[in-house]
Amino acid sequence: MLHPKIIEVTTEKKTGETYVLVHFWRTKAARTRGDLPFLIEDFIMRLRPGGDLPAEIRANIGNFIRDAERYGYEGDNSSRTASGGAFSAHGKTVRVAGTPIQAVVRDVSDPHGVLAKPEVAALPGKDIDLEAVA
Repeated sequence: MLHPKIIEVTTEKKTGETYVLVHFWRTKAARTRGDLPFLIEDFIMRLRPGGDLPAEIRANIGNFIRDAERYGYEGDNSSRTASGGAFSAHGKTVRVAGTPIQAVVRDVSDPHGVLAKPEVAALPGKDIDLEAVA
């Protein structure tokens, strides 16, 4: 089971949807020690204030963990910078570190009022402990 921590919650400028950057470790101990993450992923989520926002975010992360474990994801699969990190799946390199990619432009514009919710504002820096994902 991977052990995630939410690093950033902002707005993806192009679509106005919620951007969530998550780091994942193989063990809770590695996460607690602050070791380098085993996997980095960013998510663009269509969230609206009327929903149970932390639960929706946790569900999206949980679904990703299921796929990551099934397909052996590891490395940096985020689009935080124009030169992406190494990323592999199925034990094969999908992207070599330094490969140019289109970075996601983020801001805090919050057109849907998601970031303004206290329960969302409290998420960056939070460890997310999920039950085993089937």
